Order: sequence, then C-alpha cells, then structure tokens
Amino acid sequence: MKTRTLARPLVLVVAALALLAVLPVSAQSAETITLRLADFMPTTHYFVHKASVPWMDRVVQLSKTKVVFQHFPAEQLGKHSIR
Repeated sequence: MKTRTLARPLVLVVAALALLAVLPVSAQSAETITLRLADFMPTTHYFVHKASVPWMDRVVQLSKTKVVFQHFPAEQLGKHSIR
C-alpha cells in the first residue's frame, strides 16, 4: 500500500519559488521588483508560516529591499485544480 507524502510536491514548490527569486535579482536593476506569490493555502496554514513567509522575508533581506512580494493566499487569484 502506497502512502502519500508531501516531500515531492514540497520540493517542486521550493524549487519553483527559488527560480522565481533568482532570475529577477540577477538583473541588477535599480528599480524595485514586485513578485506575486499565489497559493491555495489559507494564511493560518503551517506551510505559510514555516516556509512561504520566511522565504519571502529572506529574499527581501538578501536583495536589500529591491524585491518585494505580493502574496495572494487561499485561491484569491483562481481556483486550485489537481488533475
């Protein structure tokens, strides 16, 4: 019997987020870059508190506030579909 784990989806999400953070920062522009992060989890979800928010804060810190985030939790930009 197979058990489902969050390891693979979590790795894919982290890899995608890291790619989004690295590409605009490497441009070295003087303007502020705004990245939008949308997910299906509510703001009270543990993943948001333990991964998404600390990651966004760290990217802002490392970019010396050249990168800012707009976070759209709880399917605000559209319905989540797993198929």
